[in-house]
Amino acid sequence: MIPNVVSYNEVEQIRKQAEAVIDKVNKEKGVNLKFEIGSMIEFPRTALSAGKIAMDEFENFSSSNSNLRKRNFARL
Repeated sequence: MIPNVVSYNEVEQIRKQAEAVIDKVNKEKGVNLKFEIGSMIEFPRTALSAGKIAMDEFENFSSSNSNLRKRNFARL
């Protein structure tokens, strides 16, 4: 799970970096490790694009309702 993502572009960049590391380890060690890469939706701004992030970039994602609530009420 990749925490604290804010934008779709950030998610896309982090995913590419994670996949590059996984590929490098697989080649160096002669293994075929597979990982599901996911994101934690913790900011109201990210929640607005959660559908696009979930459908396009990740196999799974988690919405932290308590964090979203805290950040929204902190602005009052």
